[in-house]
Amino acid sequence: MNHYNKDGSLTKFSLQCGYIEKKGHAQLYREHECYHIQAWINVEGAPDKHVRESTLSLTEARAILRKLSKVAIDVYKDQPNRFALP
Repeated sequence: MNHYNKDGSLTKFSLQCGYIEKKGHAQLYREHECYHIQAWINVEGAPDKHVRESTLSLTEARAILRKLSKVAIDVYKDQPNRFALP
């Protein structure tokens, strides 16, 4: 079974199985019959903001993912060992 479409995005079945699609520093996943998109964005003059969107449509979710991936930032870039155990 191929988990990817021709454009490199995950298939609907893969998202239903729990795979997470990442584009830049934004991500798309499916949970409880909804598609969720999340990313951190930098707002000038304010702390970084965690943005979360949810939709029932995969087409709409991918459009949101494309938009957020253009402005998403890596909030952990200054912490290279963020997953290391103490």
